[in-house]
Amino acid sequence: MNRELEIIQKAVIEVLQCDISEIEPQTSFVGDLGADSLDAYQILMLVQEELDIEFEPERVERVETVEDAYKLVCETLGKEAEDL
Repeated sequence: MNRELEIIQKAVIEVLQCDISEIEPQTSFVGDLGADSLDAYQILMLVQEELDIEFEPERVERVETVEDAYKLVCETLGKEAEDL
């Protein structure tokens, strides 16, 4: 597993107190994990802090799944996203 995805999973577990087995690329923060918009925002803020990056606000609003978050991280870092 790659570092970026691990950081996202760690943030999801910290904010939502869920088990790693619940976190798949297609997992929806709201629909599958019961997050609200503030939870999703907190997850992305933890990822930003851990990677020392800053997301464009309009892109953050479109993140719905773990895979969306991963693609946003890769895009922000200037890396090509791997298939998850």
